[in-house]
Amino acid sequence: MRVLVLGCSAVTTGELTMAMELLSRCSRPMDLHMLVGTSLVGMGKWWKARVHTYPSLGVSSALQKIEQTVRGLRPDVVIVADILLMYGLSPEFSGQLSGMIPEALQLAKVAALDLYDFNRSAMDVDIFGRRLFTAPPRVPEQVGRLFPCPSLPPAPNAPGRGHYQTVDDVGRLPLSVRNQTRRELGIAEGHAMVVITTSAWQHRLNTHAEGSRVARHFPNLMFDFMEQAALKTRPITVVHVGSEGFGDAQIRPHVSYQHLASMPPEQFKKVLGSADVHLSNNCPSTTAMRAAAMRVPVLTWFAGAGAPKGNTPGLQRYLDETKGGYPFYLWPVGMYGMVKQVMTDNPFAQTQQHADVHDGDAAVEALVTLLSDVSQADALRHAQEQYFADLQGRVGTPDEALKAALFEA
Repeated sequence: MRVLVLGCSAVTTGELTMAMELLSRCSRPMDLHMLVGTSLVGMGKWWKARVHTYPSLGVSSALQKIEQTVRGLRPDVVIVADILLMYGLSPEFSGQLSGMIPEALQLAKVAALDLYDFNRSAMDVDIFGRRLFTAPPRVPEQVGRLFPCPSLPPAPNAPGRGHYQTVDDVGRLPLSVRNQTRRELGIAEGHAMVVITTSAWQHRLNTHAEGSRVARHFPNLMFDFMEQAALKTRPITVVHVGSEGFGDAQIRPHVSYQHLASMPPEQFKKVLGSADVHLSNNCPSTTAMRAAAMRVPVLTWFAGAGAPKGNTPGLQRYLDETKGGYPFYLWPVGMYGMVKQVMTDNPFAQTQQHADVHDGDAAVEALVTLLSDVSQADALRHAQEQYFADLQGRVGTPDEALKAALFEA
């Protein structure tokens, strides 16, 4: 079966990862291809797939290249990552890409990752405080849906609603592996190790007309909060995995910082699994899922919609520099209402702690608790273990999910 995974935006890093993990875990032999913008070509090296590219900038040339590739390759299956990006969030294509889907349906079976239950949540999408959709987008009925966990509450597969689990439940890494990894990273004795991750598109928002203020100044707020937590617990070494470092944002007396470039999955697994805490700015991310699978406590710092509280050092400066910022769950993109709705009553939300940075004291205290209270960290690990146990039997295998999305829609 020839399968083409289409990354329909420069921001589909996690979505592409989910799609490729799904396909890599299917039992049916596949001829795998990826079609991505040039800005994401580096992702192809981690997967056993032939990588095709289109220009990341230039709508007409990109659409032309996508059409040529689909027609020339003639895949049996096209998987779009993801349906929200295809229908409006993508700055390159907007609605033009979605206009190609009916034509693609004449050549192949088409499925799309539906991370946020598009039919239910599309109207809740806001970007930097402005509404994205003014009318409900219409998705062709023939397009199958794939619902990766943890985005939705797990449920058995049903026709057209293929659920699947993105990563295996591997459990906590052996202590010997964690200690060796920390030594290799140069983590000082007595330091807490906090892992954070960013994607290339998040750094590119530094020059975005609307998102630049938060993208530039939120890292400073994170390090201000970590400094306060370090003063109450022990020194912190931040290991940041991402395409770019944070520059001067990391300079604090009790917080050490090191930046690592993106790395192969097996190496990243050791780094993430050796952390005391994974500090997330993206509550439904694939990294948060991996951390839960390795029993690493996850703390998500988000910006809520309420008024700021307290007088935590750094918070007022952040609010002044960003002119009040905007609410977000996906740093530093808006979509606060949409993600909040999807994560409500979602069992995956119980695998991590959440703290609103507008309540600086509570945000700092959440990190202090996970670094200093063994019982609280263990309670979070237990919730992670229970989540994966509940998935067994409730969520279909990748084969079942693909079948439901493609052939039973």
